[in-house]
Amino acid sequence: MDQDRLFFRKSLRALLEGERVGFISPTGFLAMHLFQGTAWILLILFALRKGAVGSPLFFAMVHAFGLGFLTLAALSVLVHVLPAAAGLPVGKSLRDRGPIGGAILGALLFVGGWIIPDLRVALAGGVVVLLSGGYFLARVLREIAAGGGRTRPRGLGLDLMTAMALAFFVAGTLLGILMLATLLHPAFGLSLTLAPPAHALMMIGGWLALLVMSVFLRTSGPLLGRSVMSEHSVKGWILVLCGILLALPGMLMPLPLLIPPAYALGVAGLFLYGSPAGTAILKSHPINPYPLWFLRSSLAWLIAGGFLLFAFLGPLPLPLAGILMIFLVGGVGQFFLAHLYHLGPRLLSILRNGAGDLTPPAALLDKRRSVSTYLLYQAGIALVILSFLLGGRFFEGLRLAGAFLGFLAWVSLSMEIRSAWIKTGHLPKTENRILFPVTRKKS
Repeated sequence: MDQDRLFFRKSLRALLEGERVGFISPTGFLAMHLFQGTAWILLILFALRKGAVGSPLFFAMVHAFGLGFLTLAALSVLVHVLPAAAGLPVGKSLRDRGPIGGAILGALLFVGGWIIPDLRVALAGGVVVLLSGGYFLARVLREIAAGGGRTRPRGLGLDLMTAMALAFFVAGTLLGILMLATLLHPAFGLSLTLAPPAHALMMIGGWLALLVMSVFLRTSGPLLGRSVMSEHSVKGWILVLCGILLALPGMLMPLPLLIPPAYALGVAGLFLYGSPAGTAILKSHPINPYPLWFLRSSLAWLIAGGFLLFAFLGPLPLPLAGILMIFLVGGVGQFFLAHLYHLGPRLLSILRNGAGDLTPPAALLDKRRSVSTYLLYQAGIALVILSFLLGGRFFEGLRLAGAFLGFLAWVSLSMEIRSAWIKTGHLPKTENRILFPVTRKKS
């Protein structure tokens, strides 16, 4: 018992010290990793129970991925990327990192409320998440108004991109709260047929997609060895934003005539943004290849999702659950896994050896385990997506197999994290090491 208490105190102290470093939030990263494992477990249960799309367990699983895994990862990275990229002081004190704790609590309540199920608990979680997201949005807007990053136009542009993504997060969370309120009290009168697709577009397209597109302008250099920041990338981001803004009234009012031009704007934006980004991803040969694998898989699923959306612009019924899994787990999910393979080892080495540690992430990773983890993820994600796209009882076995493989991939990733943590304790001091270059030549 005494050893357990000592371990808990040391772990808590390490997390708090990590928050003070000013790098990505270790508490948020730990929580998002546990949420990812929970999401795969919920998907296994959903498959075993032969659950229906739209059931409480389905919503618990989707939000464990989208809110617990991806949103917590985004906020945890955001408190570092903002000051690093745009000169904002967000994340340099524990006060600025408190809302991450609020987001963790809100995610626990929200996902737990769907598992129980008790929608009042989920509603309370949604309110907590709304307050946390509102804090981040207000903080960024205040710094922009005060002139933060204004001496560097590129920094200001990233501020505005982040503020817009956060605005979608707050608006999407508010719409989700209103949907829950309508379920609890039908007098609210919100259409539960029109609102869910708009909520998904706000959270996956407006929040996560626009955020990762802007953050990747900053992180592409360390990940690929070359930056994708360009005029085309920024114009592409703006066109995607315009496409989403046009599609939302088309979904909510509804005005179906707005959907095709909104889709055209979004595709044009993705082409402008994706042309330099895709070329960099396909041709890059960094010293740490593991993030690149996930980035390429993410790109493939995003392209597949775009073509699938185009195919269903006509009178055919849209396989919403399959589209949701393509973008959430296949596209955005693997984008975050790519960053985890870069930022995760950096975080562990900083926690162990201090803020000045410069250990290359590749030095802390095990090649065989990384390959196994990647292949397990690809197989699991592909089977799960196919099961939701094809539907029917025949494909429920695919869903269970895919969920199980995804969970095994998460276990393998957990072992990778443990191995990297052990390695950080056996490395010499930074000044006594020979550091590796950022990129390598193509063999």
